[in-house]
Amino acid sequence: PLDIAVLLPSSSSFSVSCPSGPSSGAQYRLVTAIPAGCDPSNCNYYLGIRTNNEDPQFLDFMMAGKAQGWIAIGFSPKQEMPDADVLACAVNPDTSQVVSVDSYNSGYDNIRDPIQSMCLHSSRTSNGIISCVFSRAINTGDPQDKDLNGDYYEQFAAVDNPAVVSGSSVS
Repeated sequence: PLDIAVLLPSSSSFSVSCPSGPSSGAQYRLVTAIPAGCDPSNCNYYLGIRTNNEDPQFLDFMMAGKAQGWIAIGFSPKQEMPDADVLACAVNPDTSQVVSVDSYNSGYDNIRDPIQSMCLHSSRTSNGIISCVFSRAINTGDPQDKDLNGDYYEQFAAVDNPAVVSGSSVS
C-alpha cells in the first residue's frame, strides 16, 4: 500500500528543468475515465495524458478522483502493480495541501523514489475530489522510472475508493 507519511516530500533531489504546464483548457489525447465520458470534476477517476507543448520530451498528466488520501497511476510491464513506476498526488494530512509523489513498487512494497521527477503545476482537493496537473519527462534517466516510450499497463487507484482500482494497456 501507499504510505503517505513515508512518501511525503523531505530532502530529495530533483534534477530536471520543468516545462510550463498545460493551459486550463488543454485537450488530452489519451483519456481514461470512470465512468466513461465523465467530466474530471465528477469522475470516480480521470486520467488525461498529452505531449507537453513547450518540450515534447515531457508528457502532461491531468489526474482527478474521488478519494480522501491519494490518487495514483502506475506504469508496469505486467497487468498488476508489482514493479510499477508510480506517480501519485496525495493530500498531506498535516497541511491539507495536495503534493506530488514519485515512487516505485519493489514487489508489493511502495518506495519513495529519492529522485523526484514530477513537475507539479497545479493541485487541489475539493468536495471529495483530489485533482492535479503535472509533467514528467518521457525518459528521466532515473533507473526507478519507466521509459514511457515503451509499452506498459496503466494501473490506477484512489485510496478509500476501491471501485476505481483498475488497469488497461497503453502504448
